[in-house]
Order: sequence, then C-alpha cells, then structure tokens
Amino acid sequence: MKYFKNIKSLEDLKSQYKGLLKINHPDNGGEVEKMQEINVQYDALFKVWKDRHEEKTGEQVTETAESTRSQFYTEFGWEGSNHDWNRSLKEVAKIVRAYVKEKYPAYKFSVRTSYASMCQELHVELKESPAGVYKGYGELTEADRNEIIRRMGYNGLWKLDCWTREEEKEAFLETWKGHGGYYRCLNDVTKAVIDDVDSFVQSYNYSDCDGMVDYFHVDFYYFGCCRNNGQDIKIVPKTAKSKKKAAADKKEPASEKTEAGQQEATPQTEAAETPEINVNNYTYVILEDTDTRTGEKIYLVKVKESLSHEEYIQVNRYIKSLGGYYSRFKHGFIFKENPERKLYTGAITEEPEENTQETAAGTAEERKQETISYIITEDTHTKTGKKIWVAKPGKKLNRTDFAEVKQKLATLQGFYSTLKKGFVFTYNPEEILRTG
Repeated sequence: MKYFKNIKSLEDLKSQYKGLLKINHPDNGGEVEKMQEINVQYDALFKVWKDRHEEKTGEQVTETAESTRSQFYTEFGWEGSNHDWNRSLKEVAKIVRAYVKEKYPAYKFSVRTSYASMCQELHVELKESPAGVYKGYGELTEADRNEIIRRMGYNGLWKLDCWTREEEKEAFLETWKGHGGYYRCLNDVTKAVIDDVDSFVQSYNYSDCDGMVDYFHVDFYYFGCCRNNGQDIKIVPKTAKSKKKAAADKKEPASEKTEAGQQEATPQTEAAETPEINVNNYTYVILEDTDTRTGEKIYLVKVKESLSHEEYIQVNRYIKSLGGYYSRFKHGFIFKENPERKLYTGAITEEPEENTQETAAGTAEERKQETISYIITEDTHTKTGKKIWVAKPGKKLNRTDFAEVKQKLATLQGFYSTLKKGFVFTYNPEEILRTG
C-alpha cells in the first residue's frame, strides 16, 4: 500500500491512520485528494484486518472503518451534551440568561456575545453575589494554604523561610488587605455556583483544539464566568433592593417576594392586612411548555384578567399552595403536572379533558372520605367592613387534605385567607358544610 506500511494488527492500522490524518488533513495544510486516497485505502484495509482479528481472537468487532474516524481531528476534542451546530450563539446566550436568572435569582450575571471574522465568543460574568465569595483563614484547607503561598511566592510576597501557623495567618491577612482577592480562595458555595454555570454553558459548546499542532476548532470561545479570581464581584446582600422594589415591599410581605423559578414558604404571620380577594373569580389559561434546562414538559398558567398588586399577591399565594411558582422568564406560573383539576374553576387548557368515568369515580371516592367538621365564626371584612363568616377545619390537615378541602370549598364560593387563617364566605356556610 502507498500510505500504510508494515501493518501488524488492527490497532496498528488505526494508529497509522491517526498519524496520517494529523499530517495530511486539509485543515492542517494537507491536500484534499491525498486525504481521500488515504481514506479509501484505510476502508479496504480495515475490513481485512477486522476479519483477521476476529479469526485470531474469536471476538466480534462491532466498529467499522467509518465509526473509527473520529469527528475530532485532535485527541483532545469533546462535544457538549446539548451542542447543536444549527443553534446560533444568540440562542445559546438566551438559554444561559434564562438558566442563571431562574436558578440563581440572588446573583447577578452579565451574558453577552461578540464576533470576529474567524470566531465568536460568549461572555458570561458573575457581577454580584448576595454574600462574601472568599473563605476566611479558619476555613482554609492545607491545599488552600499551599496554593496561596505559591501565588505569593511567585510574585515575591512570601518572605518566610519557616513559620508558625500564627505567622502564616498574619502574613495572609496582611496580603489580603494590601493586594486584594487574587491571593484568596473562593468559598465552596461560590465555587459551586461558578462550576455549575460554566458546566451548563460548555454543554452547548464544541471544542477540538491542540496548541502543539496549532489547530483550533470551536463552536464558540468561552473563558468562564469568574475572572481574576472573583476580585470584580460586588457583594450585594439580598436585602439590598431598588427604591421601586422597596416601595412595593411595604405592601408585600418579605417572604412573598418571588424571583424567577424560586419558591418561598407560605408566611405564618403577616405584618399588614391584605384585602380579601376571591382567587376563583379569575380565568386561568393553561399552556403546555418546555423546561429550558431539562427539556421536560411543564405547564404554564397565566391569568387572563389584569391584576393589581394586591390581587397578584393573593393569586401568587394561591398558586403556591397548589404546588406552582411564578417565573419571570415565562411570565406565568409553572407546574410540573397539569394543574387543571387543582385550579378547578375558570381554567382553560389546551390539554384534552380527562375521562368522565375516571372523574366520576374520583368524586365518589372523595365522598367516602372522613367528614371534616368546621368551626364557623362571624367576622368583618378588613377592607369593606361587611360581615363575613370564617370556617376553620376542626382538625389539623395534612398538605393533601388541605388541597382537597380548598378545592371543595372553592366550589361553594369560599376561599382561604392567610390573614384570617381560615376559609372566608360572604354567607353563613354552616348548613351546607354540615350536609357535605
């Protein structure tokens, strides 16, 4: 053969082909015609040596000549699990923005793209953190201390030949004070955020590079979301908010502030009274959607009517009690399962209606459940001053029972009030609740 010499085995054939590929590949200055000749000879020889290998070892070789031609020119090539050559860099940037907003709402990231004649770059930068990003001296491991000493020594800042732990601490603190965060170690929480974001970005990338042969082929260049060892990250506590948001907080309980994709616990107490609003009077539109991170099906719920700030607070609280949460990216409430039955009234969905027989069977099963008694008291509406009746279950309910009771009483025009800690009616429900 013209290109393959003294072949000893199937593995030797593949090794020779890899060497010829590095020398003659067109991307490295080789000729297209010559590379085509090499491929033809390799295909013919592969079948011969594959048969010989199977006869000699008795093992079946499942790979083919084509499958052994790696998609990568270098031995360092890799492709992210979400990579797609048909996806533009702007689309990748949009996906990354949605990911960091929804998963890390307390942090602030900058996501932008840049382009040159022969390449494109994705820039993701961690700009703000809700808490400190570095370890204190007491949190440092032995490896951390050795790395700090190495950096200081490289730049002529480590002057000690032998030292005690106290002398080491004093040297570290003095260096941190005078030379910034380059000589510090990121804490575990910050590092976990950075590693997760970097891994997510790279899952959309492709890289086949080897500096030794001056070969570089990437979808986009990415240099990580934390530059300069975090020295440029600003510390902005969670309580720091804009004036506009701070004004809104006077009306909204702190635990009810919801960033994209973050669920908060239902408050046990309220600092201020909130007007009573019947959340069942609204129309909920249910749409099928896809999670941008996992690709899984989700359900997006939007309120058809326009809501005031107070109305949004009540609806948001109601949706969270059903297992949903608000997403700023989707501009709606997200559920992992179809919430049509939970929302119960006024819901419009693109999903086909459930089987009537199954629904009837479920209703019959509910009737068999233990009857729940209620303690009913007269009260006054905090906004209108009108008389209302508050019904409270006579026993403590678990999450499932509470959801079922809430759904049932909604059909009777009763709605749950966290302020009253019970179900509010505009009429006396005693008789109807007693008869079930």
